[in-house]
Amino acid sequence: MKARTILAVVSVLALALLAGCLTGGAPADDGGNATVTVLDGDATTTSDATMMAGAVTTQGTTLPSEWTESTVTAVEGDRTLAVVNAQVADTAEERQQGLSGVKSLPDGTGMLFVFSGESERAFYMPDMYVALDMVFVGADGEITTIHSAPIPPEGTPDHELKHYRGDAKWVLEVPMGWADEHDVTAGDEVRIER
Repeated sequence: MKARTILAVVSVLALALLAGCLTGGAPADDGGNATVTVLDGDATTTSDATMMAGAVTTQGTTLPSEWTESTVTAVEGDRTLAVVNAQVADTAEERQQGLSGVKSLPDGTGMLFVFSGESERAFYMPDMYVALDMVFVGADGEITTIHSAPIPPEGTPDHELKHYRGDAKWVLEVPMGWADEHDVTAGDEVRIER
């Protein structure tokens, strides 16, 4: 009986840890492969899509090499506003990890969170060392919301962290100030190559 109680407590703790940096929204697509649509196949070259390798570091090491990468281009009409080489978080485990613990996020890099469909999403920033812009993108590729998220004060309990919400099928996290620097606003379009 005691072993079952310990197992139950460990299971609850494991689920609590899996709460990570995102909450709410539609059920995740945990199949390991996301359905990312290529809205424009000629926006960048193949070498651009692989520049991200080793750029994002967490506690002195790179994010897992098995994570895939994607080129994300923000456009307004026919005008390219910015290009980001993003690591793709398209499984529950990858979305859970996100950028928590990452010590640096160079310009032109980021993380693309991929979900199976559009829904209201809520992100927060536990164990974060990098201030972010969070770009929420609808299923049609249009940016619905952009939040600038500063680094939370050290020691802030998870339940006191601000939640950043928006409707999205994709959420792009980039260094804070990226949206202003590149004049990216809600209503602009995002093209994703994978």
